[in-house]
Amino acid sequence: MKSFGSLARQYLWSTYDRYFYKILIPSFLVGFTFVTLFQGIVELYHLIQLYIKSNVPLKNILLMTVNLLPFLATITLPLGVPFGYILAMGRLSRDSEIIALRACGVSNFRIVLPGLVFAVVLTLFAWVFNNFVGYPATKSYILLRAQSEREKPIVQLKNQAFLSVGKYQLKFDRSITFENLEILLNVQLVDLPGKRTIMAEKGRLYKDPESANNYVIKLQNGSISEIQEIEDETGKREQKMFIVSFRYLTVYVPISVEGFNIRMLPESMNIWELKKQIEEEIKKSSSWQNIPVERKQLIEAEKKIRQELQNISKTIQDAEQREARQKELKAQLEETKRKQRELVRRERSIMPRERMSLMEKYSFPAAILVFALLCVFLGMFLPRGGRNENLGIAMIVMIVYYGAWMGMRRLIEAGQGDPWLVWVPNLVYLLVGLAVMMKKIRE
Repeated sequence: MKSFGSLARQYLWSTYDRYFYKILIPSFLVGFTFVTLFQGIVELYHLIQLYIKSNVPLKNILLMTVNLLPFLATITLPLGVPFGYILAMGRLSRDSEIIALRACGVSNFRIVLPGLVFAVVLTLFAWVFNNFVGYPATKSYILLRAQSEREKPIVQLKNQAFLSVGKYQLKFDRSITFENLEILLNVQLVDLPGKRTIMAEKGRLYKDPESANNYVIKLQNGSISEIQEIEDETGKREQKMFIVSFRYLTVYVPISVEGFNIRMLPESMNIWELKKQIEEEIKKSSSWQNIPVERKQLIEAEKKIRQELQNISKTIQDAEQREARQKELKAQLEETKRKQRELVRRERSIMPRERMSLMEKYSFPAAILVFALLCVFLGMFLPRGGRNENLGIAMIVMIVYYGAWMGMRRLIEAGQGDPWLVWVPNLVYLLVGLAVMMKKIRE
């Protein structure tokens, strides 16, 4: 009887296995890199805009990029698999190596076995990487991005137009540049709630370096006009205008800066954190706790009504009474179905994003196995075409899966589907992969 070590060397690390890995791994890395760059183009563009237009330090941009890549990898690890497997199998087919292996008596299953073993290892790696590296990096990226968003200017200056700056309305005739500073000419600053108007010959508007939530308006050579309500000697109240001139005036304006929501997003939480959050929410929600009981009651009620409808001819002999009772039971059945649909809608409305994200944290690593099963056998059917043809097929496999996944997400977010629908692309690809495998193994 052979030992485990000898069996492992024979079926997992033979000369053929090492040769297959030598072809597969570089192809997979190329596909993974391509998909990661494709997914990250939009985010990288935003980071470049932050650096160019908002003067975010290069150090922060580099830190965000470093944290962005693991987050993208949580999505692109599975999507890089079709490229690796189809390109690897395409090369074996193009070089007639599959034909040579079959001529030597090697079965189709043995030919693809190293690809399936690599998929299992990659799935386990993806699960560990996502929970211990990918999701924590996502959290860091969101925090860094939020901090940078808070630093960028939110007031865009325009000549001859009133602009909202906190509670003030700002207007100026034109602006000039003096020693790299933007100077506003003939400035008007109106505080409508406070019934105050400030006019000045010159002024500057800039972010407070000590607080990201304040703007500073510095004015020179102007006046303040304010309407105040005063009481005279007879007790009569009247409004009077007071005007005060100034040489220099500084106004601090609090600004509500909108950026990222820094709360714990489902996408930035690992499986255990997300499970804990969902469990805590379920404990707080009496509506959620009542759903299983209500569902059971409605199912029992529907079963009872259908059973009575089925036996109504035996229990009621009179035709008129039977017809009236049938109408009554059908109305009750429709009402029960309506309550069931309402219960489903209510269930879907409770933490749909969190429950969907939890499903995705399992379904995405599992997609690696599904892709491998489909593509490794699909590659054996491919004609001995060129590399471009194989790239096109891999791209189609990836795009169809990604489109189906995004479609399921939209349905769940719109309340039209349950969170388990994110598994539908996996199940469809699994069935297709099993069909292709059975057809190839029978040959």
